[in-house]
Amino acid sequence: MLLLDAIDRGLMALGESVMESIYYHLEKTYSIKRDEIPDRLEDFSSGLERMFGTGGKVMEKLIVEELHSRLGSKFEERAGHSFADCVNEAKARYRRTV
Repeated sequence: MLLLDAIDRGLMALGESVMESIYYHLEKTYSIKRDEIPDRLEDFSSGLERMFGTGGKVMEKLIVEELHSRLGSKFEERAGHSFADCVNEAKARYRRTV
């Protein structure tokens, strides 16, 4: 799935062991498994914010930029749009299984 691949690549910016630690922490602390993230975008976003504070927003931006890159488009940041909003807009625009 494109979205999960984009999430992997975005989190990989911190290194593979950190990415694995994030997934482990999300599952153990917030009961969010990696394959559930597409259906739990807001929970995922909240988990990143709790783990990294404002740094979670930076990670979300990396993920959304990677997603758009994989879709062949350019991400344009909009004020007031959440991570879930950005992903859902990409899903609607490209009508793919993101």
